[in-house]
Amino acid sequence: MAEVVEINERLRREAASAAVDGTRTTRYIFKSINYDSMRRLDLFTLPCEPAKLEEYTSAIDVSATNPWTVQTFLEGVEHSTCAFAKDGRLLAFSDNEASISCFNYLPARNEKMFEWVRDFVAARRLSGILCIDFFVEADGTPYPIECNPRASSNITAFYNSTALGKALVDPDACTGTALPLPDAVETYWLFSEVWAAVTKPGRTPAALVSRAAKLLRTVMFKKDAYFDASDPLPFLALLFIHLPTLLLRNVRKGNRWAKIDPCIGKMTEENGD
Repeated sequence: MAEVVEINERLRREAASAAVDGTRTTRYIFKSINYDSMRRLDLFTLPCEPAKLEEYTSAIDVSATNPWTVQTFLEGVEHSTCAFAKDGRLLAFSDNEASISCFNYLPARNEKMFEWVRDFVAARRLSGILCIDFFVEADGTPYPIECNPRASSNITAFYNSTALGKALVDPDACTGTALPLPDAVETYWLFSEVWAAVTKPGRTPAALVSRAAKLLRTVMFKKDAYFDASDPLPFLALLFIHLPTLLLRNVRKGNRWAKIDPCIGKMTEENGD
């Protein structure tokens, strides 16, 4: 913990010098390297007042077994990517404009991010699945900020394509990179759309009509990530069995939780994965 205090004090001195010189002060995100289901939403920044840092760190474990890092706070639009690779060949790629709690996925089709991921995979001859998140600044430059060894929910953009399945079943037969089809529309989860429509502020007739109309347009012209008319059971099970069961379990146990996540079918909860 002493190292965190030392870093904060150094950044405070740099910020003070920048203020005197009239230059821009750089902010930094203080974040857990290990996945933290609750703290990942904090976006706690340095430098800050010592008392504020002491208050924040009093509730967390910073140690050799639970390391934290300081990362430059970038100004831009967050994007997520997902890459499937074998022996340095990029088999499939998808991307989307993202947020911390992302329940809507529309392919961004960002050529610079595609090229960066393709070259990264090739240079290291990677095999597997990796999700590299970027911040894209106003000039269009993408900056990679982290990499997760898992699939991203943005692969729902392949809902009307067989290209991803073919790449996974027979990667050696792939001659190019599978991408979502140009006519792929935004995918969403009905649970989150209804929740947003119900909980947004404003109860005037005009506001209610506007939200109802938006919800109707979403259902009519976009694609629910779970729903398939030929097999509706996963959609029904998620909404009426799985999520209510998770909520009831936490209410009974009294476990603290931050949100219900219909995208990955879990609750963001204390001591969660």
